[in-house]
Amino acid sequence: MSLVDTSKDLKRGVYVGAAFSVIFILTPYVNQIGILAYIVGPVVGMWFLVRKQKGQDFRYTYNQAAQVGFYAAFCGAIIAIGLSTMINQFIDQELWKLENLYLIPPLIAELGLDTDGAEGWYLWMFQLILISVMSGAFGAPSRLLGLKLFQKNAEME
Repeated sequence: MSLVDTSKDLKRGVYVGAAFSVIFILTPYVNQIGILAYIVGPVVGMWFLVRKQKGQDFRYTYNQAAQVGFYAAFCGAIIAIGLSTMINQFIDQELWKLENLYLIPPLIAELGLDTDGAEGWYLWMFQLILISVMSGAFGAPSRLLGLKLFQKNAEME
């Protein structure tokens, strides 16, 4: 087992895990069980990483797995919130019509400031804190579980 720079591979694991978290958060009926996004996304990302390292002589550490699990769950939740907001704006403003295309630049410009006063800002900060806590509480342990399951399985093959 040698220590090599795996940061590029770890980023790929974050991307795959975040993509699956986004899918689970935005999928109707599945999003009713929100905890799945914080568990399944990091586990799938770990499966991807372990399958990618197959045949190489290094292993991921628990620290790397926990870190990537947190980032996958956190980034997936933030991306899902952004996509959901953009989709809702797209539908509400009927931006698919050609006569409404002029509304896109102002909507993009004020999207980050759309908090409706202090209450909206506090609600957004509360959501960020809640996403961080959920990502740490469920994302990191599920990634560690994925590391234990898939790395042992890959060693047996």
